Amino acid sequence: MATKNEPNLCSICNKSPGIRFCFGCNKQFCPKDLREHEKQLAMKFDNEVVRSHDELLDQIQQLEKSNYLSLDLFAQIEQWKQTTINKVERAAEKAQHELAELIDKKRIKATKQLQSITKEIRSRREEEIFVENDIDQLKQQIDKIRQQLGKLIQKDKTQSIIIENNHIDWNQLLHIRKIEDEHDIEEQQQSPGKQTNFSTYLSDLFATKFTSDTRNNEHLYRDPFNDELIQLCPSYPKYCVVPSTITNEEIREAAKFRSYKQFPTIVWRHINGAIIARVGQPEVGWPLRHSKEDENMIQAIINSHNDTLTTNSIESGKNLNRLLILHVGSHDAAIKNYAKYHINCNLEFMTLPDIHAISRNARMLRASNTTQCENWLSELTLTHWLHNLSVLIKAACCAVTNVDEHNRSVLVHCSNGQDHTSTMITLAEIMLDSHYLNNKWF
Repeated sequence: MATKNEPNLCSICNKSPGIRFCFGCNKQFCPKDLREHEKQLAMKFDNEVVRSHDELLDQIQQLEKSNYLSLDLFAQIEQWKQTTINKVERAAEKAQHELAELIDKKRIKATKQLQSITKEIRSRREEEIFVENDIDQLKQQIDKIRQQLGKLIQKDKTQSIIIENNHIDWNQLLHIRKIEDEHDIEEQQQSPGKQTNFSTYLSDLFATKFTSDTRNNEHLYRDPFNDELIQLCPSYPKYCVVPSTITNEEIREAAKFRSYKQFPTIVWRHINGAIIARVGQPEVGWPLRHSKEDENMIQAIINSHNDTLTTNSIESGKNLNRLLILHVGSHDAAIKNYAKYHINCNLEFMTLPDIHAISRNARMLRASNTTQCENWLSELTLTHWLHNLSVLIKAACCAVTNVDEHNRSVLVHCSNGQDHTSTMITLAEIMLDSHYLNNKWF
């Protein structure tokens, strides 16, 4: 029987006393087996650590050598370069062929014109019938042909044939970027070259109920933008949503009637089909002008909402079937009179101060010292900042209540259709978006 003071046996041979202890594996060895254990550790260190280190060092040093071009990524770039060179050569050959044809056409045209003059010169020389006017006329015809031919062969910018090669952004033709994590790699593999399109934009814009019915969305709405309309209203984003029944010509005419040419565009569609749209203020003026195209766009927005109404929502009386026009600013008689041209519409004024008053209040707020003032609440009240926030929230709540509870579409504009309109609509969308209606986000 082993006594209390006897050492444990060797963990290898299990015979000799284990008088040596390894702190790495927490085992005891006899002197003989300890030497063998140390040899195995040395071999493992060389094989697993030193060899891996040397291999990694070789790979790093290989990048410094001239044969790094053999790497796969550089091979891909080299292959792309050769493919691009071939495409450029084919494009250059095509352009040279087109240029030769164009020059040949102009040469033939100039030759025919000159042949006509040559016949007339020979005829007049043989008959010796010519006066000063004939000489001047023939000289003018020759100079005209010479001028046209000179434009063809001269090297300045006045030449009649211009070669344009600035349509390619060579800095963006090939792009190298590092993939940060596995999510990026998976996304690259699943959807290479994925780009945002109008259908994706509709899915982001419309609430969940309508994203599943893509055909219905694309039937009711479309993206009107092309290069011309983007220049028409540069403050609008890349994609805009308008009813599909509206033509681009109607949009151009309606934009002329709105400040900053901000035509009506849809920015939110709720799960019940109600719409929030934004637009610049109508430029009514003292003659009380109105625009038929603008009225058609407003009516089309109402119709696109009505097309999605269910029988239950109509019978329940939740839908008032009248568009609510919210003017964020103060009362304006001209706007009130213009609203009469829109049937099935109501107008409300939210009385939010104009942008100049807001800026002035913001300067007063920054200048106030509420942290070291006993009457800090009174000083804060004098800046009118809390009042401005209250009016803004009230306006957003008005839009939310009509859209969500009354199933009623809302059209928002203010004095210029920019600052207040964007702020109020953004706040209303946050209130309506179910993503933010939880303890984490709202």
